Amino acid sequence: MQRWGVERTGIQRYRCLPRARTFNDLTRTAMAGTHMPEKWRAFADAMRDGLPTRRAGAQVDMNHKRALRWRRKAMAFLSRLSHRPWAGSRGRLKAWIARFRSVAAKYLHRYLTGTSSTRGCSG
Repeated sequence: MQRWGVERTGIQRYRCLPRARTFNDLTRTAMAGTHMPEKWRAFADAMRDGLPTRRAGAQVDMNHKRALRWRRKAMAFLSRLSHRPWAGSRGRLKAWIARFRSVAAKYLHRYLTGTSSTRGCSG
């Protein structure tokens, strides 16, 4: 694995040498391709609080269309999980979103501190 440039958001990209594929720490996560990792924590809070998309977007200072796209992306990611701890209870959904918020904070911390990862490199 080698460093392979920096994205416009300042996130380090990596290249898997055996497979010649590039990736970053957000590859294969709900936050992949969002270009605003610093806003995920506040957005997860808005989702946990059950705010409508327009209000959540206004609270996080983004367009409501982007907020809707992020919400759909997060929900699609959640639906692909085999274990769904939130199923059947709104309270459990809120608890899961709180956990998701802490995971988002961990990834954000990795980007801000420049910590590397081997995500996406299986060769």
